[in-house]
Amino acid sequence: MIDRDRVYLRQMLEAIEQALGYIRGKDLSDFQSDQMLQDAVVRKIEVVGEAAKRLSAFFVEQHSDLPLIEAISIRNKLIHEYDDIDPKIVWDTVKEDLPKLAKSARKLID
Repeated sequence: MIDRDRVYLRQMLEAIEQALGYIRGKDLSDFQSDQMLQDAVVRKIEVVGEAAKRLSAFFVEQHSDLPLIEAISIRNKLIHEYDDIDPKIVWDTVKEDLPKLAKSARKLID
């Protein structure tokens, strides 16, 4: 793995860990009623997607099992369709998808 890819994986992992920290002890109702929390989590998902977008084509090809295209896609949706964000989809992404991506990123970094 080239150094640049390791940097972006670390950025992804850090953003995921921060997002998970933000929602620790919260439920969907808490999330839906707290605009600042939603904004913070959305921002971290955007960072994950941006870092995924910067990974080398070789890395992406070699790790097709990682949901990198999905991370980039949700980042694009959050940035470009900011007026139509469904908090439930954001919640599900953080609760279900990001922990799996973090686990994979940790293995690759180590």
